[in-house]
Amino acid sequence: MCVFLFVCVCVCVFLFVCVSVCFCVYVCVCVCVCMCVCVCVCVSVCVWFVCVCVFLCVCVCVSMCVFLFVCLFLFVCVFVFVCVSVCVLQRQDPVSWNASFSEASRDVLNIRYTLLPYLYTLMFYAHSEGSTVVRPLLHEFVNDRNTWDIHRQFLWGPALLISPVLDEGSREVKGYIPDDLWYDFHTAKAIGVKGQMLTMPTPLDHINLHVRGGYILPWQKPENNTHYSRKNPLGLIVALSDNGTAQGSLFWDDGEGINTYASKQYLHISFTVASNTLTCHVMVNGLLVADRLTLGVVKVWGVGIVPVTEVILRDNSGSKKNVIFEHNIATENSANCLNQNRTPRCTTEQEYN
Repeated sequence: MCVFLFVCVCVCVFLFVCVSVCFCVYVCVCVCVCMCVCVCVCVSVCVWFVCVCVFLCVCVCVSMCVFLFVCLFLFVCVFVFVCVSVCVLQRQDPVSWNASFSEASRDVLNIRYTLLPYLYTLMFYAHSEGSTVVRPLLHEFVNDRNTWDIHRQFLWGPALLISPVLDEGSREVKGYIPDDLWYDFHTAKAIGVKGQMLTMPTPLDHINLHVRGGYILPWQKPENNTHYSRKNPLGLIVALSDNGTAQGSLFWDDGEGINTYASKQYLHISFTVASNTLTCHVMVNGLLVADRLTLGVVKVWGVGIVPVTEVILRDNSGSKKNVIFEHNIATENSANCLNQNRTPRCTTEQEYN
């Protein structure tokens, strides 16, 4: 690769030099011809006029030559910089680094792929309502003066708090936790801090992500690309608030069309949790059969230490079905496996007792 670039640079420089030399020779010949003509007619033309013409021709020729050599210099500098960047400096893509860095990069990208349904829904609201996708903390907590000067943290929508490392070599982040219930995205545990600064360990393979209580985030299992990720079942992260409620929504279309919103060819679902019941209400159901989703795992965070004994799936016709679930008392969370091979056309409720 480096040899090929070096050869290309040499060839380009050689051609450019040849063109410049030929042009300079052409200009010099033109000057000589002009001077000869002027000398020949000097008998009948004023000598001062001849001198002025020769001077102007020389100035134009010198200016053109200087311009060409400046262009040649810049041309060579740019190509030398490219060669040094590609051949001498280390590659910057994740695979070119060591195995631990590649693994950390893969984990971060998988988190982004996991949350693409939530991010896609935020894009929908930005288009339809003019809301922000990435927003500062003060947009959500405008009455909290502590958030007004925070510029090293940000939110995805109203529910996902991101506290990145911005200083080289740092292994911890001091971030502000707004006055609300927050869960650690990686452990699903409530962090137990509200309205104060928190020092968070941040090794190279970790990004501090916190989910706000009272919100529901749609997600999918990640794959190598978004085409295959979209084929996986849809999951929900239900982060309960202090009073056991939550809300969220999902926008979904075919992933390719550019006019699905105007033509109503999309799926729009609202989710609410109250009184131990998760309700899914389909507001727009314009998806084609081939693009419909399968509801998979529903993770309920903050259920509490009281054991969950039963999870029931009920559609609006009144039929019930018991759902396989797991309740982690250590994290106070519940994960419900809903293997329903269909997209709900009507209100669906899930109860956990």
